[in-house]
Amino acid sequence: MEVVLEKKNKGITGSTLKLIAVITMLIDHSAAVLLEEYMYSIGQSGDISKLFTKQATPELYMYVLLRLIGRIAFPIYCFLLVEGFDKTRSKLKYAVRLFLFALISEIPFNLAFKKDAFDVTYQNVMFTLLIGFVAICLMEQSQKIKFKVWQSIFIIPITAVSLVLFASSILRYMSREMSKSKLYTYLYGDSKWIIAIGAIAILTIVFVGLYLVAKDKKQLITSKLASIVVIGLAFWFAEYLHTDYAGMGVMTILLMYTYRKNKLFSMGAGLLFIIVTNLFEISAAIDMLFVKLYNGEKGLNLKYIFYLFYPVHLLVLVLLRAILF
Repeated sequence: MEVVLEKKNKGITGSTLKLIAVITMLIDHSAAVLLEEYMYSIGQSGDISKLFTKQATPELYMYVLLRLIGRIAFPIYCFLLVEGFDKTRSKLKYAVRLFLFALISEIPFNLAFKKDAFDVTYQNVMFTLLIGFVAICLMEQSQKIKFKVWQSIFIIPITAVSLVLFASSILRYMSREMSKSKLYTYLYGDSKWIIAIGAIAILTIVFVGLYLVAKDKKQLITSKLASIVVIGLAFWFAEYLHTDYAGMGVMTILLMYTYRKNKLFSMGAGLLFIIVTNLFEISAAIDMLFVKLYNGEKGLNLKYIFYLFYPVHLLVLVLLRAILF
């Protein structure tokens, strides 16, 4: 009797991508929670701008290296979120799961990065992923809107307001980042308006490109205007809540969703945006290699283990910090 062996695709699976994201995130958070605390204990700071001065120390070089490795994680999570959006059986259950783990992770996140269990000034990255997921669900629904002339009376002014919110949110983001570290001033100077205009230019290129290849131009105009409304409001909402990666993280998810039919281009679009808005994310460019090797298969079913890892590893780091310092 002939035995037929199932042929497996070469490359790496989704679970391998998750493992890469988990490991690099752990490295990043270990540096942010433990190494930075150690540096403060010996009279140093984690100000990355000092890397370019004579005040740079071996500890600072190590800190920067570990944080650069950590930049690899977030774009992978965004990419897998978009993959999950296309493959999940229930988008509602997916969103509820993100919301529950965002709530579960908030106290560990606050303890790790704010040293206060109930800090409301900074929310964990699960909320960013949740906002991004809800936004792409709404963008999917917007594609089904049929063109009617009367819609323009409402959708055009709403779109204008959304674009204003989008631009102002980008300026708020850059202002906040520049105030936290001189590194941003070193890299960008006083070019906050240039960054805002560049970000809107990326949006324009995306939608003009989609318009040129579309068959039903009228319906596309309506649906894309609706999509712009979703993007503007989602970006602003993430900035308003001050989630980890905030509006830039949401925009990364939305760009990956827009080009999801080509996985390599999807990751490239997200990386381009996040690196342009924050050059410290440059090390995430290696994610292009991981996506190139990705075979599209799910791999091991470790869904809840990966979800639980986020709050659990933060609690472990908090305990280690309390013991060591």
